[in-house]
Order: sequence, then C-alpha cells, then structure tokens
Amino acid sequence: MIKSKTTVCYEIFREIERTSTELGGHNILVEANPEIADLLYEEERAGVEELEKKLKKKIVIKGKPGFHQEQFNIIEI
Repeated sequence: MIKSKTTVCYEIFREIERTSTELGGHNILVEANPEIADLLYEEERAGVEELEKKLKKKIVIKGKPGFHQEQFNIIEI
C-alpha cells in the first residue's frame, strides 16, 4: 500500500528533525517527488517554517521528477 502524500510529508519532517544534529550545514535540501514537494510548499508550509525556526536552518525543497511518491533525500547544503 502506498502511503498518503501527507504521511510522506510528516515522515520528511521527522527525518529532518532526527538527522538535523548530524547535518552541520546551515541549509537542508529536501529532494522529493514533485507532488510531495508541492504539498510541502503549499499546505505544509507552516510545518516547514516551524522546523526552520526550531532548527535555525533554512529548508530548501526541490521536486525530483522520477522519484516515487515515498522516496526522498535529505542533504545538507
């Protein structure tokens, strides 16, 4: 069963929080399926901004065509 887009967004938030201490940079790049990226930019924007304030890091979201709905990468930049 494929997870809902909202579920994937929350997984991304949890993964950013979990790995943020390991990521030494000031910015975090999230590569995700374009539909997930759109959802993060639109409906979940408040969650992204909250995480940015909490972690004191900028979160950059990039849609990656060809990524499965549940596939994402979190990279420090």
